[in-house]
Amino acid sequence: MTAPLLLPATTLALAVDADGPLCGIALLGPPGEGKSQTAMSLMTQCVFRRSRLISDDMSWLGVKDDRLVASAPAGMAGRIELRGTGISVVPAIERYPLSFAFRMGLTAERQPADPAPWAPLGEHGPTLPEFHWTHGRAGLIVFVRSILSGHSRRAGFDYMPAAADEG
Repeated sequence: MTAPLLLPATTLALAVDADGPLCGIALLGPPGEGKSQTAMSLMTQCVFRRSRLISDDMSWLGVKDDRLVASAPAGMAGRIELRGTGISVVPAIERYPLSFAFRMGLTAERQPADPAPWAPLGEHGPTLPEFHWTHGRAGLIVFVRSILSGHSRRAGFDYMPAAADEG
């Protein structure tokens, strides 16, 4: 990894199926928007028992193999703070490449808008699609699965351009 940058983000590696690779996601937004609660819900409700916290509240972001990679600051690995309950120890992964960013708490239309590119390391660093997310936590994993499975265009959630032969 090269020149990491510390940013306010809760990051996790989300299991979207029984045995495939995890999907790294960054939850963005101001304090109090539910980033930690969303991450904890996604991990504890994971039917595959494979989802892992990367970092809560603050994440180091760097580049490895042309991908944005998240890791936890020293002393924060495996710890998550939930409002009203304090700090809990949870299953964690040391570092993981990210695939998507979700900006929490913004007002959104009924259907998600096209994502904006998120470039936390600047214009020359890797970018991720950033979605505005106001929907429930259960919907987030369905949304991620939809994108990863290639069915997202049919549902209206595709961040990738349509193939030339699609109408």
